[in-house]
Amino acid sequence: MKAKSSPFQKTGRTTTHTQGAVEQIGATVKVDYGEGRTATFEDQVIIRGDGGDFSAPGDSGSAVEDEEKRVNGLLFAGGEGITVVSRIANVVSLLGIRL
Repeated sequence: MKAKSSPFQKTGRTTTHTQGAVEQIGATVKVDYGEGRTATFEDQVIIRGDGGDFSAPGDSGSAVEDEEKRVNGLLFAGGEGITVVSRIANVVSLLGIRL
């Protein structure tokens, strides 16, 4: 019997193709940009990779897809075994993109 893969995947510059599962939806995340600069992001999705990190520095901007290869989010941060993903609907709305 074939094992079921995790429902999310991405291909990034640093880690290439990885898979993972959603750990939390609607998360509020503080990102430290160094020198006392932080930013707070709301309504984020947290993904944990299968058997290792889902992302690493250099993967930011990668599209996160579901099993049908539909884009669900945009990877932008991570650390301590988790990856932070902005919902694609929020990204599209904030950028004023029309699909």
